[in-house]
Amino acid sequence: MSILDILADNLRQGVVTLRYPQRVPPPPNYRGLVQIQSEECVGCASCAYVCVSAAIQVTDQPETYTWSYDPGKCTFCGRCVDACPTHALQMQEERPPIYHQAQKLAVTYRMAYPRCEGCGKPFKVATEILRQRAYGELSEQTEQLLRLCPTCRQKEALKLMIEARRVKEATQ
Repeated sequence: MSILDILADNLRQGVVTLRYPQRVPPPPNYRGLVQIQSEECVGCASCAYVCVSAAIQVTDQPETYTWSYDPGKCTFCGRCVDACPTHALQMQEERPPIYHQAQKLAVTYRMAYPRCEGCGKPFKVATEILRQRAYGELSEQTEQLLRLCPTCRQKEALKLMIEARRVKEATQ
């Protein structure tokens, strides 16, 4: 096949390139921008810990935390979505819009830590991964204790120990 044959074939086919703004739909399982459902987030920072490109940053304050995402740094690997214990993160199925300024698509959310079920004070919860490593299988009683701040958890654990001792002494 000569170059002239190739040129003739191309001329017969006509234009095959889609012109802007038409876009080819993304393929199945496309990983786009990371989105957060702020009401599900507990501020554990597991996503920031596993983010190799530092696209996600979690900054602690006394009663709140700041969650920031810069897609310009993101490699779209999906590790943050996999690491999120509350499934608050997901990746868009659509391509991001075209932008020409750095940090144009960056987002920052300021959120409050979950509140203790005992005293109502905000506290940073242990992630599911840490819970599994520390406790293995979690009983309902342990789950209830982990929904309390450290101070209330100590008080409740002490009450449980005293109650267990009373029961033990009563059975002997």
